[in-house]
Amino acid sequence: MVGVPTKYLYFILLCLVALTIVVLIRIVGIILVIALLTVPASISKQLTHNLKKMMVFSIFLSSVFSISGLWISYEINLASGATIVLVSIGGFLIFSLFKKSSLIFKLFI
Repeated sequence: MVGVPTKYLYFILLCLVALTIVVLIRIVGIILVIALLTVPASISKQLTHNLKKMMVFSIFLSSVFSISGLWISYEINLASGATIVLVSIGGFLIFSLFKKSSLIFKLFI
């Protein structure tokens, strides 16, 4: 056989995602895990259809949302998980409203 073993790689990817979800649920809670898995991926999907760019941009967005949410929760003395979720949802709304007029959208197509 010639080519990449896609079924094997897909199985490894599913196992890694499942392991990540189980570990994160124990650490931060279900709402934050769902928000950090879906919001950056959906923003990245709006900007590009290239899987590699989508993964890199999702990692970057997750980091930005987490750090800014933690900083805001520290400054205002709020719960960190809820603040991270609110920041990520705010980022999603901003990207959804301004995606067609933005220079970022034109760069990632």
